[in-house]
Amino acid sequence: MRIVMVNIYTQIDYRSILTSILAEKRDRPSALTNKQFSEAMGIQPSYFSRFIQGNAHISSDQLYLGCQALELSEEETQYLLLLQEWDRCSISSRKLVLKKQIEKIQSDKRNTSQHLKADFIEPEAHENFSEYYLDPMVPIVHTFLSLKEYQEAAYLMCSCLGLSESRLNEILLLLTKLGIIEIDAKSGRYKLLRDHMHLNKNSTLNRAYQTLFRHTALEHLKRTEEAQKYEFAVTFSADEESRQKIHDEFNVFVKKVETFVRSSPVEGVYQLNFDLFRWDTRKTLRKWQKHVAEEKN
Repeated sequence: MRIVMVNIYTQIDYRSILTSILAEKRDRPSALTNKQFSEAMGIQPSYFSRFIQGNAHISSDQLYLGCQALELSEEETQYLLLLQEWDRCSISSRKLVLKKQIEKIQSDKRNTSQHLKADFIEPEAHENFSEYYLDPMVPIVHTFLSLKEYQEAAYLMCSCLGLSESRLNEILLLLTKLGIIEIDAKSGRYKLLRDHMHLNKNSTLNRAYQTLFRHTALEHLKRTEEAQKYEFAVTFSADEESRQKIHDEFNVFVKKVETFVRSSPVEGVYQLNFDLFRWDTRKTLRKWQKHVAEEKN
């Protein structure tokens, strides 16, 4: 199975997905021509051209063979077959059901956890991890301990983070209890045992964690010199499709960031936040649409 670089889960036209993957493969040793691909599906090249242009259909078996030729995973193949089923469905009620299934898959794939290699934690299954996520300073100290200077002299964090030594020691004790760090009895140096941890989005602690961490980050941001920070905020109007595209692009960006971080020398501790939400509500929009309809009548 090959890794598909095209993000098929942001698309709903299975014809476009097939042509995008074919185009991506063209500069690879395993490249397929349209003729070879159509033959793999058991159809004539001329018919394949008509199909791509939307002037002809192929069977689910032929689409399956095409997915096999492109070396798609079973999950990717099932998604394309679902898109084909939705595209060809002529019963409006069933088409709506299929569309909801498609949107559920897209929503699941839009979850950042699908794009990261981090160790995703379920605090509910590990009681002590609740303490880790409900105290923003704990994951921050954890991150600081990825740097050699703080492993050797943890007390240096006190001035950086505004912590008392007793408070820092409480955090270090918790991290040790959780098996995240350990201390060398001879040198007194801390060793990092676990890193790249991430709280699962569906955790019951996620909302509290995000709120507490954001508050702590904003307070620190106020004290940070202008030259040491970059801030950006924008309010814009668009449609739901554009919002989803922005979300998808951010997931691509996050995946790149993780690659940069994992291959980077450890020289400092940084923070990256991203918010994307709607100010108005669909309920308000429906009220306006109802108002317009009543005015016309």
